[in-house]
Amino acid sequence: MSTPQRRPRTSRAAGAGAQGEEWTTAEVLAYLAEQGRPITANTWYSYVSREQAPAPVRYIGRTPVWSPEDVRRYDREATRPRRAPRGGAS
Repeated sequence: MSTPQRRPRTSRAAGAGAQGEEWTTAEVLAYLAEQGRPITANTWYSYVSREQAPAPVRYIGRTPVWSPEDVRRYDREATRPRRAPRGGAS
């Protein structure tokens, strides 16, 4: 019996704006951290449940996935100040 084929995922950098691209929670959190907004999964889910962040576009099994454009829009429109990157020169 063969194992099912997984849909190939497009990386955030290479697939910016690609049709059909979806991000898991881990990918959303990685993107936000790269943008200076590091948050935990619990914080992200709280924002989603309070409609402060976009809802998932769909679920794959029990795994929510988000549209990258929705997440980018949220990042642009969020009002919380960004943190400076860590590890810089003192």
